[in-house]
Amino acid sequence: MNKMIFVFLLLSSLCIAGCTKEEKPKKNNIPKSTLYFGEGKYWFGTYTISKVDSMYYDSLTIQYINDGMHSKIGNIEYELKTDNQKLESSFPRPLSGYDYFHISTGLNAELIEKGLPKKATLQIQWKDKKETIILKRQN
Repeated sequence: MNKMIFVFLLLSSLCIAGCTKEEKPKKNNIPKSTLYFGEGKYWFGTYTISKVDSMYYDSLTIQYINDGMHSKIGNIEYELKTDNQKLESSFPRPLSGYDYFHISTGLNAELIEKGLPKKATLQIQWKDKKETIILKRQN
């Protein structure tokens, strides 16, 4: 009788263990690349967040809007803010080529996996001027 109870309990526990559904971790729905864009009177900006393998990278491009003539803007300072991060110049930065500035960095995956922001605020300072642009998520 004891053997029969033992076999019954053993089979019951095996059935319960085999029938229990294993919970898989939830996958977040973060796309491989997300683009933000915004323009102001003097500047426009693009900001991208991309995932390559297990790493996240971001890329910011700030472009002066001109009439086809190379302008003498000089150095700029910038600050990009989202809900959970801030990227800013630590000193005045020169523009390149056709009056643009570009920077790319690696991101903390934990910040991104909490969710992508809907917008970013970009502030640009040059000479004695300042412009603030809202970069809206495009995808």
